[in-house]
Amino acid sequence: MKKSQITFFSLVLMCASANAQNEDYDTCQVTYKACTSNFMDQYEPYINTYEHDPEECNNNIKEWTKLEYEFVHCQDDYNSCKGNDVSLWERIHSAPDISLSAENPASNGLSKIHIQDISEEAETIRNLKSLLIARNGKLIFEDNYEFNENPEPHHIFSITKSITSLLIGIAIDQDYLESEEILIKPFFKEYYKGKHDARKDKITIRHLLTMSSTINFSDNNNWYDPANYWKYSRDDNAHDWVLNKKMLLNYEPGDQWLYGTPNIDLLSSILASATDMTVIEFAEKNLFKPLGINKYIWAHDSAENYYGGFTLYLRPHALMRIGQMVLDGGVYDGNRVVSEEWLQKSLYNQFPLGGEESWEYGYLWWRFRVGDYQVISALGWGGQQITLVPSLDLIVITTANAHLCSRKEQDDQFNEIMDLAKSIILSIDKKE
Repeated sequence: MKKSQITFFSLVLMCASANAQNEDYDTCQVTYKACTSNFMDQYEPYINTYEHDPEECNNNIKEWTKLEYEFVHCQDDYNSCKGNDVSLWERIHSAPDISLSAENPASNGLSKIHIQDISEEAETIRNLKSLLIARNGKLIFEDNYEFNENPEPHHIFSITKSITSLLIGIAIDQDYLESEEILIKPFFKEYYKGKHDARKDKITIRHLLTMSSTINFSDNNNWYDPANYWKYSRDDNAHDWVLNKKMLLNYEPGDQWLYGTPNIDLLSSILASATDMTVIEFAEKNLFKPLGINKYIWAHDSAENYYGGFTLYLRPHALMRIGQMVLDGGVYDGNRVVSEEWLQKSLYNQFPLGGEESWEYGYLWWRFRVGDYQVISALGWGGQQITLVPSLDLIVITTANAHLCSRKEQDDQFNEIMDLAKSIILSIDKKE
């Protein structure tokens, strides 16, 4: 596969016209769209590549990782164009790192033998970037792999969805939204003025949270079609693009579970409209700052609509803090972040999915069983996870780059990473 020729300097030159402080907002949007469009032209050869040579696949991932950070500069130029002097790139490098002190694993249920077994298993998983384990509120294991000794914010893919769910809950807690049972129609008035399937009048926020809107778009079937992915990513009005999709035949909203990322991008638009803030502004104020999270990136389109279903970048320690807050019932460092009532709904079985491990779906959180244990997870494509086991007071965090190989390799590596989490869960000595 042809390697990307893009460089930091080429992107800066392409986006340089956005640096003028006196340009109007529309020009900022146009320039940003051109910059990100070029990024996507370079990125497209990497997504869904079906490389079967492990070494070549690994090279693709390294090239793509370098390329992905160039995207940050497009957003920096956009911010500069709008008169915002805050550089994302400078912020993620200058902000203080989260410090989590490691505790003795043995005193928290993991023996030296188990630690050694876990370490050896982790080292066999190609493209695993980081593994963190916490128990009883203490970090008891951390390792970073491959070229990730000093991890930058990492694309957490669909863990973004679970964080969007937290933000919706916070917005309801703060009375920006009445409840998750309200219709989405008032938030997309222009679309609903036109001719549309009457069933779409019945879609609620809850339907989006549970992937049961019955809008006929499935990540499993559609996301791997570049025509769909790139049309969606480049569209000036991605929300109308989603709403214009047909509904599943013979189903009403709430009848059928269908996993589709664009549903959650509708949620981010609703959140912005209800709070009169961008999604990242709301997240900064109500989630990141209370948890002491300083290093993050969240991508948006040319109209500054933030993607609610993916494109959030966080460091592993930030994921650990989010997991600990959720495990502690919405409280962090003695302060309430999100209501316990919302978490009870979010983490509860809203849609049974079946399978040997009794998979279930909450409000953008996954549920399944490992042996006798109920497990709750935020999962992201390519091996990202925040896995919680409430009965063990256990958190497992992984980040990985297992998303650019063949579909089979993606599935194999995802299963290896999930098996690693299961090994950790079953290794805990409950008597300790």
